[in-house]
Amino acid sequence: MTLIELNQGLELFRLKPLVVITLFLVTYAAVKDLKHREIPDWISVSLLSVGFATLLGLLVSDLVKALTMHDLSLLVFKPLIVWFSGFASFAVIGLVLMYTGQWGGGDFKLFASLGSVVGFNLFSIINSLWLQYLVLLVMSGGVLGFLGLIFMIFKCEALQKIVSKNFKKRKSRLVLTILLLGFLTVLTISIALKFLLPVWVYLIALSSVWVYYVSKIVEKHCMIRSVPVKDLTIGDWLAEPVKLEGKVLLKPSNLGLSEQDLKLLQKHKQKLKRVKIKQGLPFVPALWLATLVLALFTLLDFNISKLLQLV
Repeated sequence: MTLIELNQGLELFRLKPLVVITLFLVTYAAVKDLKHREIPDWISVSLLSVGFATLLGLLVSDLVKALTMHDLSLLVFKPLIVWFSGFASFAVIGLVLMYTGQWGGGDFKLFASLGSVVGFNLFSIINSLWLQYLVLLVMSGGVLGFLGLIFMIFKCEALQKIVSKNFKKRKSRLVLTILLLGFLTVLTISIALKFLLPVWVYLIALSSVWVYYVSKIVEKHCMIRSVPVKDLTIGDWLAEPVKLEGKVLLKPSNLGLSEQDLKLLQKHKQKLKRVKIKQGLPFVPALWLATLVLALFTLLDFNISKLLQLV
């Protein structure tokens, strides 16, 4: 595929060899995140490097062709803009989620590197892989969040009591009823107009709220554990202020423990012994699921935007 041909789609993720490499790296990252709650930096660096190397190769290839044919009009730099826009936009989204305490540094790095591969086609946003990927990511997050809640209900007794207590409240049943009626209303109107996009928007918005609500409940009641100070690592989130002899030694931060924080705690490990940290729900599996679906459609030359237009 030449740069001119790539310009029709612009995103590197339309190159099938890169799709396979990306899927392999994200799959490995998901496994590591599930097992160790940690994402090796080399995965993000590899993903970013492979994407940039592919783009550079295409640029050089078309530069040689343009010089050989003495036609500089063959040089098209739109894919470079798309590549950078994808990286920058995903990095901004990742930074917001990291600084609000939703993600750790590993999630941010992996997501930003994915942005460089998926790209952000500013010249055709509706048909861009960028928009399709974010839609898939929200949907996969909602699905995995629901499955995660079901799993935690059976595993965490505290969560069982909360669900049972809230479901018995009239207010909770009223909210569920309103949400159901809202969905049926939107569905009926959309079917009558033969335009189901509002249904997708409703479900995506609802799943986003669902994921956020579920993650906060699980985090508060089922994801807090006490660990020895010696086992702490950079990026761990403190569940509460660390006190020493009645004074606050260290306060929780949305960014997690820094290297300086870790040294401070290690310095007093004989007196502190253990501290409470919170573990968020692993988010990389949602990235993996969205990447898998987009990869399959890309390998099969199926444009998800066509499906969205049909509905």
